[in-house]
Amino acid sequence: MSELGGFEKPVIIVGGGAAGLSAALRLAESGVKVTLLEAGRFFGGRARSFKHSPTGMELDWGPHLFMAANPALRSLLERVGAADDIFFSPSLEVSYRIRESESTRRTQLSFPEGGGVFAQLQGLLKWHGPRFLEKINLLRGLSKIVSKSGDKNPDESMSDMLENLGQKDEAVRWFWEPFARAVLNLPLELGSAELFKAVIREAFADGPKGAALGVPMKALGTLWANRAAQRIRRLGGEVRLQQPAVGFEVNDSKITGVMVRERETLPAAAVISAVPPDALGRLLGSELGQQSLFSNLGKLRPGPIASAYCWLEEPDEGPPFEAIVGEEWDWLFRPETGVEGAENLVCLLAGAEDSIASEKRSIIESSARDCLNRMVPRNRIRDILVVRERAATWANGVAEQNYRLDTRTPIEGFFLAGDWTRTGLPATVEGAVRSGENAAQAVLDYTEASV
Repeated sequence: MSELGGFEKPVIIVGGGAAGLSAALRLAESGVKVTLLEAGRFFGGRARSFKHSPTGMELDWGPHLFMAANPALRSLLERVGAADDIFFSPSLEVSYRIRESESTRRTQLSFPEGGGVFAQLQGLLKWHGPRFLEKINLLRGLSKIVSKSGDKNPDESMSDMLENLGQKDEAVRWFWEPFARAVLNLPLELGSAELFKAVIREAFADGPKGAALGVPMKALGTLWANRAAQRIRRLGGEVRLQQPAVGFEVNDSKITGVMVRERETLPAAAVISAVPPDALGRLLGSELGQQSLFSNLGKLRPGPIASAYCWLEEPDEGPPFEAIVGEEWDWLFRPETGVEGAENLVCLLAGAEDSIASEKRSIIESSARDCLNRMVPRNRIRDILVVRERAATWANGVAEQNYRLDTRTPIEGFFLAGDWTRTGLPATVEGAVRSGENAAQAVLDYTEASV
């Protein structure tokens, strides 16, 4: 095991979510001594899972979709042995349920894996969604984004972008809004168009196959988070659960340690903070938090996501996930838990501050019952479990982009990771993993400069 810059002290990573695990793993793979501190009982951050005691099922703290064009995430999954546990369709395929009066119908959007614009147009024409002219306009809008036509405008909201692209109500309702909410977790008038465009360009750069969506075949904790922690340990790193940091030790503008209790400080050669903005503010304290770099942390806003796990009397057969149109809920998932009875389980998901996710838990549950009663009217609901993350995403708003922070800070040896940092991507798992990679590389550069 090499020593960082000639020091015996480890690099300490605070936070065991996707950003922290990614940073710790990359450093450990590079021969750096690391210590990962996670305050909670589980790894994975907002992409974690938990045991549902009544059924024995391991459930995610909200279902997740991954995209084929997620290189950092897919590399991490490959390195921890989880790549085969995510199922990707060959190209972009999305099943829809649309509410019409008191009933629902199904339709599917399928882009061919190859064939260029003509094949994509054929896929759109077979879709029983928006009207013909709206489909043509939708394809034209996608093409403009992918080709980067138009000037870059960091102050452009999603609603501004759609107006500039000439997108009408039907295309917005069927395509743009479901995907924008999934990517940004914000109302269209607040979400950053630049962040959304970055995702679309990566997804469609080589045709629709990059936009193919993947679903985990195992709960997220088992799938990747625990495996990542185990690999860090095998590489000689130290990983601590239920070990909250309470502050940072800084001397002469250089970070020297992480405080874990009132009178205990862990010495560090460098520190990566991989926690959300509000937690970082608390760790910095009043003195460090007043520095100009950190003074705008409070302007970064969180967005909620609510999930309603619903056990039905009979199985509701269908694809792993469906987009919902015309309801208070955005998506329906059929989770893979590997436990008997899971075939009767579905999960509704909704997000953003203007959605049902911001309501009281009792209202969320009632809304889930009403939605399922319309979608599966002849199937009785046996039980519902509501799971909500009030701060599921951060800093996706157009007004917040100037306040995202870079990996490097003016404090020597102190680096930042997290999906809310300046990655050029929204607060997604891919953005979190990339931020961890960025922070790890910054530490390695710092190591070389310190030798």
